[in-house]
Amino acid sequence: MNFPAINLVVLRSDDPANLAAFYEGLGMHFEMERHGDGREHLASTGNGVVFEIYPRRGDEPISRGVRLGFRVRSISEVLERLGPRAHLLSDRREVLHLRSSANPIFGPNCCV
Repeated sequence: MNFPAINLVVLRSDDPANLAAFYEGLGMHFEMERHGDGREHLASTGNGVVFEIYPRRGDEPISRGVRLGFRVRSISEVLERLGPRAHLLSDRREVLHLRSSANPIFGPNCCV
């Protein structure tokens, strides 16, 4: 059986710009976009994946408990770029577990 490939990730945040800055530390580049009459949001596209960050509306839940994994060229370069935006959770088995400090309410986990 073929494993389905992820091609879209959508997150909601109270502070999309700070959250985007965290993911830019991983090498993503975000631009503002809007689909038709939809809401303006930040989007990054690469390797066949669209990664979008929407501002949360008052009644919408924040994306919580999301854990995403990224393959990067150099963990040390990512840590250098992220600086104080990342909190080291674990570095066992050559996998670096980070948590964003960009938006403490959101607190996404990233396995880099």
